[in-house]
Amino acid sequence: MFPNLTSIYPGPDTAEERKNIRLWLVGQAWQVTREALRAYLGEPFYVETDNFCTAGGEEDWWTYKTKDGDYLGVYLNAGAEHAMLYVSRLSDDLIAYSGIFLKHWTIEWFEQAYAW
Repeated sequence: MFPNLTSIYPGPDTAEERKNIRLWLVGQAWQVTREALRAYLGEPFYVETDNFCTAGGEEDWWTYKTKDGDYLGVYLNAGAEHAMLYVSRLSDDLIAYSGIFLKHWTIEWFEQAYAW
């Protein structure tokens, strides 16, 4: 769906690799419904349904890997209709490219990235 990106799916082949990835939150959007985001991105690679592991409610996660080995994606708190963009490396180009995931919504870019 996105040029130069490979979808990442959970499983034994990616479990060890995912442990070593540092993510940076770089932007957010509100009023993002689960239905609309799934219609645009497809099914998420991971859905967290355990309320003890979330801030309440369910979370959907989409993660992609670039040909250069960087990760980027979007996280959705489905109940709050709040989506956040994340990247694995603080690069202006990578951060800007992550906006493709929420291009149908108004993105609030953070002045400073937050480690996650």
